[in-house]
Order: sequence, then C-alpha cells, then structure tokens
Amino acid sequence: MPGFHRHPGHGSGQMNENQNSAGNAPAAAGTHGKGTGENPRERTYTITQLCREFGVTPRALRFYEQKGLLHPSRRGWTRIFSHKDRSRLKLILRGKKVGFTLAEIKEMLDLANIKDGQITQLKVASRKMHERLQALRQQRIELEEAIADLERTCRIIDGLLKERLQRQQRGDKT
Repeated sequence: MPGFHRHPGHGSGQMNENQNSAGNAPAAAGTHGKGTGENPRERTYTITQLCREFGVTPRALRFYEQKGLLHPSRRGWTRIFSHKDRSRLKLILRGKKVGFTLAEIKEMLDLANIKDGQITQLKVASRKMHERLQALRQQRIELEEAIADLERTCRIIDGLLKERLQRQQRGDKT
C-alpha cells in the first residue's frame, strides 16, 4: 500500500490511557500532539487510544497482534503500540476496506523489512492493488447487471401484483 511507514507528524512521549501529548484527556482522532516538537516516531499509544481513533475493538487489535500484523511491546499486562503499529493498523484497515485478505495485507506489510528502499514492497503492493482494482471494477459491472435485472424483475412482479389486486377487486377468480 503506498505510503507504508509514512504518516504525518504526531506528538510523542509515554502517556497513560487517559492522556494525550499535552497531558489532557484524549484528543479527537488525528490530533495526537502535533506541533509539540517531539519526535513523532517515538509516540506510543494504548489499546484504548487506537480503538477510539480507528473505531475498532480491543479484540480486533489483539487478533491482529495474534496474526502477526501488529507488534506492540508490553509494560506488564499493558500493550504499548508504537508509531509503526499505528501506521500498520491504518494500512490494515485500508486494505480490509478494499477487500484484501489479512494474509495479503501481512505479506505487503512484511515486505517493509527487506532492506531495498521499499522497492520490493512497493512493486508487490502496486501489482496487488492493480489486481484488486480490476476485480472491484468487474464486481461493479456484475453488481450493476444484477441491479438492472432485479429492477426489471421488480417491475414485472409489481405489474402482476397490481393486475391480481385489480381482478380481486372486480371479483374475478382467474
């Protein structure tokens, strides 16, 4: 997915679940302490913060972790998600939205570990995205055909129903 591991600046620092980078209650999604002057790549997130920001459940994040898509560190029982985990989550959700399987998403994300300046990752992502785009276009054609067929069938059924109701009102038994 284009833009792997690149995300606009966010604040950093270790925080508890109930604080944003300014030490206040959590900010709205996407306002993670911008302009604090801290290194955005050092910012950490709790499971609660990521769930709120992306509208996912803690169970979903644990599932992604179990599947090897996210790699939070631990502080006791608490999962601490890094800037990289947050970026990966954003890409996971984007990939799911367009129909990629978790295995396909993991394959593309894991290619970031190859030390070739992301060339392999971008090539694979580009190929997979073009394939998915073609599949979605084909689905759209099929969906439009199904809708047109269903609209025709509805008109026929509605016409038959109207005809039968009129006959019934006149007392016809045929």
